[in-house]
Amino acid sequence: MIAVDTNVLVYAHRSEMSLLRAAPRPADSTCRVFGSLAIPVFCPGEFLRVLTCPGLFNSPHSADEASETLTRLLPSSSATALSPGPSYLQPFAEAIREENAVGNLLFDAQITTPCREHGD
Repeated sequence: MIAVDTNVLVYAHRSEMSLLRAAPRPADSTCRVFGSLAIPVFCPGEFLRVLTCPGLFNSPHSADEASETLTRLLPSSSATALSPGPSYLQPFAEAIREENAVGNLLFDAQITTPCREHGD
């Protein structure tokens, strides 16, 4: 299983993104190429935030378009949502310290934690 973050989902879905040209489009085909995917529960909301942000794209997605994309991706039998465990706060604090996560890097520590808890 491969854990993916928001950036991989966005790059796979938006054709103008150049950093991951090898990523399949649309995002729901990502599972077919990479196999089983694990998506930390924090990433779908961030994915929607990015796709609908007027300042990031010339033609951002509407809420309906972004939601439809997410709906196609998440029910896939190849995609698993990773939720934090009951002791999430301690490993989250450890990830913050290990990564010296401040500012925007806190989100990375937030998505790293359930991946570690689930062994991904």
